[in-house]
Amino acid sequence: MRILALEPWHGGSHGRFLNGLIANVDADFRVLSLPARAWKWRMRLAAPWFADQIRARGWKAGDFDLIFATSLFDLPTFVGMAPASFAALPRILYWHENQLAYPVREDHERDRHFGVTNLLSALAADLNLFNSNYNLESLVGGAAEFLSKAPDSTLSPVGPRIAAKSAVLPVPIDDDAFDALAKRPPGPPIVVWNHRWEHDKGPDAFFEAVLALADEELPFRITVLGQRFRNAPSIFSRAEAQLGDRIEHWGPLPDRSGYLRCLGRASVVVSTARHEFQGLAMLEATAAGARPLAPRRLAYPEFLPDDCLYDDAEFTARLRDALNRPWTRHDLALEALESLRWGQLGPRFRASLEGNLVKSESRDDR
Repeated sequence: MRILALEPWHGGSHGRFLNGLIANVDADFRVLSLPARAWKWRMRLAAPWFADQIRARGWKAGDFDLIFATSLFDLPTFVGMAPASFAALPRILYWHENQLAYPVREDHERDRHFGVTNLLSALAADLNLFNSNYNLESLVGGAAEFLSKAPDSTLSPVGPRIAAKSAVLPVPIDDDAFDALAKRPPGPPIVVWNHRWEHDKGPDAFFEAVLALADEELPFRITVLGQRFRNAPSIFSRAEAQLGDRIEHWGPLPDRSGYLRCLGRASVVVSTARHEFQGLAMLEATAAGARPLAPRRLAYPEFLPDDCLYDDAEFTARLRDALNRPWTRHDLALEALESLRWGQLGPRFRASLEGNLVKSESRDDR
């Protein structure tokens, strides 16, 4: 099986997923990728850039059995701009996220063009693989409302057409996360935040609860990881100043090994996200031994036991309880993640790729 892999955002979980796919699926991959920055530009221009690269390298459609791309990609533009023979290749699109369900800040207006790109790419694919049912349903279920804003729209229902050629196959958890499970250090429990430093991850709710528990003099320490951006929410600097000597570690780490060591020392991992299409940061920390505490919404109920989930109104109380009993019921959460190892999911990815070679939707029926 010869696969042309197109990744316009090769970094973070996207990059690790593609690397894991190459390592765990017995196939011949040729990869075109771009670094993980400026996502809007990537979504607009990766397709023509990849098409140019194919010509420059002299690659032919006969060199490949299928095209595998991911969700920050304009698939119809690529099909239109690549050498014409590439249009006949089966096309699989893997969905890490979708722009219909991606939250925007209150002071920002949604750019609907990116949602349109997602829908057209889903229609142009022969198979859509989603990392969670939440991701699938938010795209398929949100299509009608999204397109209702278009003037004089006469499109036939898009959602059912996408659903008919879609399946859920989560991003696997790398074995090194499970291997990070370590003996807890002596002293107070450590709560870890390991998400992007952006508003959609809900840092205000997290730090409001943490600071309230600090005011109660509850014994705990805190580790803050994740990707930091130039214009990070101001709550991070305020919380750092107020938490003082409770801080175990604060800020991104330069390599994955150091990141996993921090996860392996953590007692509790928390999410207050406003959106999450799978929640790999939470799942990795859970695999490394932390007790998870996540919202009872988004993708989390698909992957974590119910007693690891909270309703927003009870968050502070649940965090207090988790810090008082950090390892309670963790075995159940860890057991739930065993099915997400590459050893279990790798064969399913291969079967999906191979199956699409022999059974793909007729292009004439789209």
